[in-house]
Amino acid sequence: MCKIHSQTAVLPRPRQQPPAARPADLDIDQSWKEQVYDFTRDNLEHTAWGLQHSERDYLLSKDIARQSRLQVDQDVLFAAAFLHDMGGFPGFQKEGVDHAIRSAEVCDQILRPAGFPEEKIEDVRSAIRTHSYYSKEAPETPEGAALHDADCLDFLGAVGVARILSLTQREPFTPTLESAVKLAENLKSTAGKTLYSGDYARQLADSRIQEMDLFLTRLDAESFGRKHL
Repeated sequence: MCKIHSQTAVLPRPRQQPPAARPADLDIDQSWKEQVYDFTRDNLEHTAWGLQHSERDYLLSKDIARQSRLQVDQDVLFAAAFLHDMGGFPGFQKEGVDHAIRSAEVCDQILRPAGFPEEKIEDVRSAIRTHSYYSKEAPETPEGAALHDADCLDFLGAVGVARILSLTQREPFTPTLESAVKLAENLKSTAGKTLYSGDYARQLADSRIQEMDLFLTRLDAESFGRKHL
């Protein structure tokens, strides 16, 4: 979730048809995982920081942990990935409290009723609390490092551009396509600044930044110096 995320997001309207099957590559093999996933799917709908963002964060944090040889608890990683932005949504957000801090405060409201292991909740809170690219605190656990870096990387590359462009006219800080492009450009310079898991995440960031540089160069040319976006 972006630091300048507004508090105007709304909960999804009632579904008109049954939800799609849960993706097989997410390792949803326990009842509590089903409940956490379904909560995110049904209540945290957003093009930039909704379900699909959480799915990518989970898969990428797993990949980072594996490639960087981080010893992570998969339960903690799953729970943190799918609940890390909930504090920015109506019903959970709190005025003046950053969404990451708020998400850490309220994640147990979903985890406990779902049957998540009680002894792991504090580790989930810790990972969520430091997930943002602008966090002044460094992650304290391997799960926190993996999630933080995955969340940063999801602001970069082609998917990062797609996420930010999806905010055009949806959020007050991106009223125009030009303002969304400027935000993507700013995130290109900031989201990958602080990575904690090691060289693998840094290499991914460098590659994604190059993708964004190419996109922005072509966009400038095709929009006549951004005069006609």
